[in-house]
Amino acid sequence: MSIPKTTKVYILAEPPVAEITASTFRLETRPLPSAEELTSGQILIKAIAYSNDPAQRGWIEATQDPKRLYIPPVKKGDPMNVYALIGEVIASNSEKWKRGMRVVSRGSWWEYGVVREEQILGEAVEMKGRSPYLSLSLFGLAGCTAYSGVFGECKLTKDQVVVVSGAAGGVGSIFLQIAKKVVGCKSVIGIAGGREKCEWVKSLGADECIDYKSADFISALTKALPNEADVFFDNVGGTVLDTMLHLVKRFGLVTVCGSIDGYHGKPAEFRNWTEITYNRLTLRGYIFFDHAETMKSAVADLTRWVEDGTIEMGKGETVVESSFEDLPLVDSSDGGGGGTQSEDARRPCHGRGRAWLQFLYISVTTLRRLSSTMTSHPRYIYKIIPHSSIDTRYTFPIPIPASHTFFLSQLDYADGFIHLSTAPQVPPTLNRFFTDVPHVVILRLETERISAWKRLTWDRDDQGQEFPHLRAHLEGENVESFREVYRGDGGEKGWDGVLEQIKEWLV
Repeated sequence: MSIPKTTKVYILAEPPVAEITASTFRLETRPLPSAEELTSGQILIKAIAYSNDPAQRGWIEATQDPKRLYIPPVKKGDPMNVYALIGEVIASNSEKWKRGMRVVSRGSWWEYGVVREEQILGEAVEMKGRSPYLSLSLFGLAGCTAYSGVFGECKLTKDQVVVVSGAAGGVGSIFLQIAKKVVGCKSVIGIAGGREKCEWVKSLGADECIDYKSADFISALTKALPNEADVFFDNVGGTVLDTMLHLVKRFGLVTVCGSIDGYHGKPAEFRNWTEITYNRLTLRGYIFFDHAETMKSAVADLTRWVEDGTIEMGKGETVVESSFEDLPLVDSSDGGGGGTQSEDARRPCHGRGRAWLQFLYISVTTLRRLSSTMTSHPRYIYKIIPHSSIDTRYTFPIPIPASHTFFLSQLDYADGFIHLSTAPQVPPTLNRFFTDVPHVVILRLETERISAWKRLTWDRDDQGQEFPHLRAHLEGENVESFREVYRGDGGEKGWDGVLEQIKEWLV
């Protein structure tokens, strides 16, 4: 393989205060050294896949005090860092890492990069019949965080009732499996978003999984914990953490592993904070790097548990391919079932030879294009107008499944708000997000076609509390069907025709 003289790299152009925007990152071309110019201990690698970890969002926050971070932040003008990447050594001035080796290394959003020997974590793990990217998921930050969370931080025992938020995510899904199948905890309850994800979490071994998006979330969670929880392992923060403070038993433990709910400038409100005092709860932050010495044993044990079928990955790992140039423009969130791309982002995702990060794309109100997909499962796009109808304290993720993809590159979302969901109705809880009466355009996306649309004006009920249309299903008289809509490649007009039609409906 010839060694290129330059590499493309994404740098942090504007550290975000709240949402990531199209101007947060900038693509640059930077020079590379030749093989002869590598100094002792330097290795030149070609990136194959990049890890996706929600913690990266905190590394670039403009308002962060660097002295308060657990690792050095990414500074303005610096390449965007990743926890780990899989790469091929293409040149080396190292006795240990030779040309052609496939390694796991610290790195950044670059196609090629120079690393030092101490930045390489080891050779990439390859298991017959398994994903080639396990070094970035199960054996990466997610798996090791879950492992040391169970044994090092929480020190779980068989007699305990354990609750895990973000249970469909990378850390949460592994944590709950170890807790239930290895430790044998008395009861393991998951919290996830959406019925499909909850069903997937239960298939992993959870005794129950509660949908935090459901209208009866608090009552369902309370019912699942008749004797309260001994341990709450939290990956979310916000209202989920606040709710659980009321459901952890006296002298119980709350381990805060993540706070995704607060990554995008949303202020958290805690109504149950006094529970910490009244019930003498222990609430402790947890970072894997404090337990880094467990990594070797974690990889060894996790390997054994995968081989003997104790731990299931399968749907727990999502691999997403994208061009390097499209890195900040690919949406990663999916409101679908467990193992798909999800809005709380909680499992590692990788691009085969390209980068793909989940936390970047939470709001499309500032982006100029939306990457959407036709799959066997219908998807529903909701456009809510006018934009002033949205309470700016809240945003919705835009989920993009993996399959045939087309781009709505001609749309401008500045005059409205887009939401994409697997649900055939607008979730009832959305009423809280509106400050005035909006309109909504709904599109139903099925395999290779747009099958229906409906425009609604939402009116408050007599009490002024709910929008009746929030519960209106897209069926029967509520649906205007399109039997001769573009199929496959878009018919005679091609995808440009599809874009024109969608733009007409949305705008």
